[in-house]
Amino acid sequence: RNFKFRSSFSKFIYINFFNYFKFFCIFKSNKKNNFMVSIKASNVNLEIPIYGMYSNSLKRTIIDKVTNIKQENITTKTSSLTILKNINLNLKEGDKIALVGTNGAGKTTFLKLLAGIYKDYTGDLVINGSIANLLDMYSCVSAEASGVENVYLKAYSMGFKKEYIDSKIDEIIEFSELGKFANMPIKTYSAGMRVRILCSLILCVHQEIILIDEGIMAGDNSFILKMKNKLNEIFAKSKIFIIASHNETLINDLGLKKIEIKNGFINI
Repeated sequence: RNFKFRSSFSKFIYINFFNYFKFFCIFKSNKKNNFMVSIKASNVNLEIPIYGMYSNSLKRTIIDKVTNIKQENITTKTSSLTILKNINLNLKEGDKIALVGTNGAGKTTFLKLLAGIYKDYTGDLVINGSIANLLDMYSCVSAEASGVENVYLKAYSMGFKKEYIDSKIDEIIEFSELGKFANMPIKTYSAGMRVRILCSLILCVHQEIILIDEGIMAGDNSFILKMKNKLNEIFAKSKIFIIASHNETLINDLGLKKIEIKNGFINI
């Protein structure tokens, strides 16, 4: 259309505003299209506070008397333990990683750092992408709440919205095979039943970055097989996949790239 402008200045403002708006829309579109899921850690160190085990409490006094064990070099002050040291890692879309190393090397701690469970680290850690993690069975879990309610609590802590969980809840409960027990308080569950309900949540939702500690994937043989089959599915859908594992067969079957963590250091 042909517009009549009252002055050349108003025409100038209109044309420049229109061009700016068009450029902004193109920029936003390109930014969205060029978005890449990634994890970049630069010189990351993590110290965990260790609070004094021994104090002048009644409980401590009773333990000392009953065990009659002489403790040397005991401190009641808070100290810290460096778990991760100078971590440098750059992962991009398509990376499928197996964290390997001995128990206590720092594999699960590193996954918890990526999941946002540990906040007080030094260095730079930049994560682009949504995350689902199978690391801690007991965070954001209420013993008084039912299995279904705990699915919602755990899902909210991971950033999922109610509408999304509403659309997945039937699939999650069906996968868990808990039946009527899904509506019972989780304090009545066996350890295996807790694993079923919470593993089912992680394995049935979709996120771009998947973090898994294989040690948590426990249960009876039939459910373990079911979890591993589902694991293949989410492995294929994930943009970045990281699992802490000692299972060479699983690592080879999935074609994972090994990254070793030894004494808190990463060896690639």
